[in-house]
Amino acid sequence: MPDAHLFSPRDLEDFSSLGVTLSQVESQLEAYAETGRPAELVRPCRPGDGIQSLPPEPDALEELWATAASEGRLAKFVPASGAASRMLAGLRWLAARPALLEPEALREASATEARAADALRLWEARDRLPLATVGDGGESLASWIEEVLAEYGSKPKGLLPFHRYGGTSRTAFEEQLVEGTRYLAAGASRTCALHFTVAADQLERFSAAYDACRGPLEEELGVRLDVEFSTQGRATDSLAVDDDLRPVRSSDGRLLFRPSGHGALLRNLSAMNGDVVFIKNIDNVLPQSRHEEVGRWKRLLAGLALRLEGRATRLLNRLAADDPDEVEGAVRFVEEAFGVRPPLSVGSAVEDLASWVRQRLDRPLRVCGMVRNEGQPGGGPFWIRDREGRVTLQIVERGQVDHEDGAQEAIWTSSTHFNPVDIVCCLLDRKGRPHDLERFVDPSTWFVARKEWAGQPIRLFERPGLWNGAMAGWNTVFVEVPASTFAPVKSLLDLLSTAHQS
Repeated sequence: MPDAHLFSPRDLEDFSSLGVTLSQVESQLEAYAETGRPAELVRPCRPGDGIQSLPPEPDALEELWATAASEGRLAKFVPASGAASRMLAGLRWLAARPALLEPEALREASATEARAADALRLWEARDRLPLATVGDGGESLASWIEEVLAEYGSKPKGLLPFHRYGGTSRTAFEEQLVEGTRYLAAGASRTCALHFTVAADQLERFSAAYDACRGPLEEELGVRLDVEFSTQGRATDSLAVDDDLRPVRSSDGRLLFRPSGHGALLRNLSAMNGDVVFIKNIDNVLPQSRHEEVGRWKRLLAGLALRLEGRATRLLNRLAADDPDEVEGAVRFVEEAFGVRPPLSVGSAVEDLASWVRQRLDRPLRVCGMVRNEGQPGGGPFWIRDREGRVTLQIVERGQVDHEDGAQEAIWTSSTHFNPVDIVCCLLDRKGRPHDLERFVDPSTWFVARKEWAGQPIRLFERPGLWNGAMAGWNTVFVEVPASTFAPVKSLLDLLSTAHQS
């Protein structure tokens, strides 16, 4: 239990202003002293065992998508609060080493230092980057790095140029708008609803970028853009601690609170206007020439989600009439569609099965695209066993796994597919009311992240991740999609890949 005298009256006032209670802070401090409960992997999902192929009638799925689009049911949700620090890390590393700021010195260092080799690649291929600071090739290495960092060093990743089109470039934010028209616009209005979650200190920049590009893009694409922005609520922030588990304070003596991971965005998702929502990360977006392929797969995933939602709604309506003849078919649907079977505790009585299958159907639904793993870091699809012994489909992140356990590590490394965050969600119940998404979070999937702040290591309590623990109780379907639809940008070098050369 934390020391009762750990917090001053001013600290308590800060808690109140953030919307955080003392008991919540104390619970976080207790969690820092624990290790958390790792996921229990049963086996990786494979095609035919947890990962489906799309049904053979794509036109029927596109028709379901088109109907929902024309009814204004669709929206796109893009977490976009990430900074560009990782993308520019290589250039910052080089800028801190004046001895390497000559091409020949950098070339010599690249023979033994990977970061120097990466920086040399960027310098030599700078005319292929979409950065607006690229000049006529006459600038020095030192001035080029200084110019790039001055122009983009404080910007979020979403406002960095990703692709060049002739003499202009398009940021990741702008490219997400353009890509979204391929699977959001339908019907007479051709309205595209998009929602971006951004850092509070970058909201003004994103709003200005939207104001500047909206008119030209609407005219070029023949659509109406309807974009909303939101920020992560401060009440979801975590109190940072040092390696001795003591609260970290800034230079003015105030406690340091930091965002608690993308799982906190569940509240933002709950507030969406659309009820069929596409989720995609800001940095996974391809040039316009590839948008139709990406859009087709988005439309098909949405069509499948709508088909499953429709079937679940019809079954729930029949079960609401207490028709015992529907119970067996509903249980079979849940098993076949979502891989969930009644636990032994339910028994075989029709009344008990009916009660169980109603609560299994009456929950949010997600269809998640999965790509073949070609060495990407990050999470993937697995069958896991929860603390009640139930085996379900889940997206599992690396940090959730006990890699010291040989059996668990073997299951993790044998995974063949990767989670690209290509998700379609259905958020309404059978009566058209929003599901209470907080009800379906697995609270045991929190973890402690190690980060750096002001040059010192800190630890942060992170909430269950948005697409793993926060959606653990959702009805889930995994579908294999082509790797060609997935091309994230984690560093400037990724913009030199063939996929991002427009």
